[in-house]
Amino acid sequence: MAALIGTLFATSLLDCLNPTAIAQQLLLQAALKKKSKVWFFISGMFLANLALGLAVYYGAMEPLIKGWNLLSEKSPAAALAILLCGGALSLTLGIVKFVRTAAARKKSKEEEAKLPERELTSPVLFGMGVVFTAVELTSALPYFGFLAAMASHAPHAAVVILLTALYSFVYILPLILIYFFYRALRGTKAIAGLERAVGKISAYILPAALVVLGIILAASGVLRAL
Repeated sequence: MAALIGTLFATSLLDCLNPTAIAQQLLLQAALKKKSKVWFFISGMFLANLALGLAVYYGAMEPLIKGWNLLSEKSPAAALAILLCGGALSLTLGIVKFVRTAAARKKSKEEEAKLPERELTSPVLFGMGVVFTAVELTSALPYFGFLAAMASHAPHAAVVILLTALYSFVYILPLILIYFFYRALRGTKAIAGLERAVGKISAYILPAALVVLGIILAASGVLRAL
C-alpha cells in the first residue's frame, strides 16, 4: 500500500502540472464576475477524472473502445465520417456563436455594456470541465500508469474509489490554489488589468472552445484518413 500511495503522488503531481488547464483556469477566473462560479469548472474536472478513471480501471470503457476500434477496422469510412461530421458540427456552432456575439457587440454601446452580464452559466462551466478532462485523458500517461499499478495490487473496491478520488483531487489541486491565490491578489493593478483585458474577450470563450474542439475532431479524421 505504501508503494501504491507513493506511485499515486508521483504520477498525480506530474499529471497536475498541466499548462493548458492552468491557462484556462486563469482565463475563466478573470472573465467571470462571480468568481466562485469557477468551482463548477473545477468540480467538472474532478468528477470527470474520477468517473473516467474508475471506468478505465473496471473496464467499463472497454466495450466502447473495442467498438470504436472494430468500426475503424471494418468501416474506416464510417469512422472518418463520424469524426469529420462531429468536427464540422462543433466548428459550425462555434463560428455561428462567434458571429452572433460580434454582431451583438456592434449594435450599440448600450447593448455592449450589457454583454458582460451574460457570462458563462454554471452548467456550461461544469460541461467545459468535463469535456476538457475527457479530451486530456487520451494522453494522460501518468494516470494510466497509476491505474495499471493499482490493478497489479488488486485492492478492495472502496480503496480503489478512495485512491482514485485522491488522485483526482491532486490533479485539480493547482486550480484550487490558483483560485485562492487569485482571490488574495484581487484588487491589485495586475489583476485589474487582466480582468479588463479578458472582459473584452470573455463572450468569445465558449465559441472559441467549440471551434478548437471542431478543429481537433476534424484533424483526427484527416490524420486517420492519411
